[in-house]
Amino acid sequence: VCLSACNKQSHPNTPEVVEQAIRMFPTSVASTRALISETEDLRKEGFIVYGYKQTPTTGAQVFDHQEITYDGIWEYSPTRYWDIAASYHFGAYSPQSIAAAHNGTGKDTHTLTIEAPYWQVADGDETDIVVATSHDTAENYLALGNGTVDLHFEHILSLLEIQFVHD
Repeated sequence: VCLSACNKQSHPNTPEVVEQAIRMFPTSVASTRALISETEDLRKEGFIVYGYKQTPTTGAQVFDHQEITYDGIWEYSPTRYWDIAASYHFGAYSPQSIAAAHNGTGKDTHTLTIEAPYWQVADGDETDIVVATSHDTAENYLALGNGTVDLHFEHILSLLEIQFVHD
């Protein structure tokens, strides 16, 4: 006689991952004189994202300087999936070409430092910088946005025109 049993036991060290990919959906601020002023401009530039998850017992970095590009849809690789028991914190910036440094491994210890230009000549090679953050539970991201992280980008630089008049 052979006996077997099926057990639906929870494994406390295994995250409850759902088969729903973490997706990004960025929007940028319109009605501005900034260089990255429309979602189309953001699509050309792409962006970098950092992401952290926190469960009741542990935290982990899930995105570390991840490049997000647009080719009909927003893409990155490799695909990450939601841990239903976790809260998530995301930070992103564009353009990808700017110098940035980060330290820390969790939402409370992470610092992102972006090197912004002090002065730029308006010659067509100017750099505009936009940043975005988002934080919520995986459950809410899945319920409210079908697993999509809504990143609303804001400008961190100011445009100031200076004209000199010589008499």
